[in-house]
Amino acid sequence: MDFLVVKSKYKNKKTPILFLHGWGGDKNSFYFLRNCFKDRDLWFISFPGHGRTPQPTSVIGVPEIGEELIKFIKNNNLNKIDLVAHSFGGRIALYLLGNYPALFRKAVLVGCAGLKPRFNLKVKFKILFFKIKKFLVKCKIVGLNSLDKKGSLDYINLSPIMKQCFNKIIHKDLSCYAKKIKTPTILVWGKEDKATPLYMGKKLCKLIKNSKLIVMNNCSHFCFYEESLRFALILQYFFV
Repeated sequence: MDFLVVKSKYKNKKTPILFLHGWGGDKNSFYFLRNCFKDRDLWFISFPGHGRTPQPTSVIGVPEIGEELIKFIKNNNLNKIDLVAHSFGGRIALYLLGNYPALFRKAVLVGCAGLKPRFNLKVKFKILFFKIKKFLVKCKIVGLNSLDKKGSLDYINLSPIMKQCFNKIIHKDLSCYAKKIKTPTILVWGKEDKATPLYMGKKLCKLIKNSKLIVMNNCSHFCFYEESLRFALILQYFFV
């Protein structure tokens, strides 16, 4: 994993903060917050296949990435960390907080992914149609190009190995980890979030003990950037 660390010059440092970016982001996604916590060491991570981190050589999912990050945390002697994670980074955070609670003090999850989405009839039909096309490609009845233009931009622009990782990651329901979390947690959500709709935030708030949901009006999936000052104040207030 590639990383960037902003070291505090204070002698009596407070607990470090670890930042986990969303899919398509990298270690710079939260870097705008670097001047908000001068009394802490700030660790910004780039996941495999993101930023300058090399792509994986085999298909990996949330558990594999989570365990690799645990090795990174232990190798750098980090303990009682405050954690900030967005979207895909939230998937990894759910795994870490559920399995390694002793390593973390508090967590802020922004537009956290990891729950099974609700599908209306139209979406279900599109999924069925895609599966039929995938079967026809497998039988060599239609060409592979008929599938390439389907899916989100996140998916279309990926390399073959990253597409396999993406599929493995998004199809894993992480609610079982959320139920185990006891770390004090704040969930920050954009009211107009389309990638991880608000109902997911409400459900996570019920699953995670000792959690609170903060909704930002007129904000999207990137509410932490759209309301950067408010988001920074939430972190400063919570991470005392």
